[in-house]
Amino acid sequence: MKRFLILLFIIFIVGCKDVVKEDDKMNIEGVNIELLGHSTVKISNNVVIYFDPFVLPSNPEKADLILISHEHYDHCDARKVSEIIKEDTIIVTVPDCQSKLNSMNVKEIKEEAFSIQLA
Repeated sequence: MKRFLILLFIIFIVGCKDVVKEDDKMNIEGVNIELLGHSTVKISNNVVIYFDPFVLPSNPEKADLILISHEHYDHCDARKVSEIIKEDTIIVTVPDCQSKLNSMNVKEIKEEAFSIQLA
């Protein structure tokens, strides 16, 4: 159910008509969306974006942008993040997670306080 809701949310946000779904992978007008497991989502086209990188494939593609929702180990894992960063990666996360990532050799770590509330 959680996977379905994440994919539904992405479709709603993107608002595209041409959706191709294969298991936990989708292609929406050339944008690849993959649910890698747990809460990890990878979006790629000209850039690579990871959300909460906890479940990663072997030899994962390097990230241009990493978004981390909160500090729990299964959302903000410094070891997993280190597998997908490169020098020009930007990380956006909440203040509680930033301290875990300060030693990363990335372009920038942005601290943002954000939340999503469902009715």
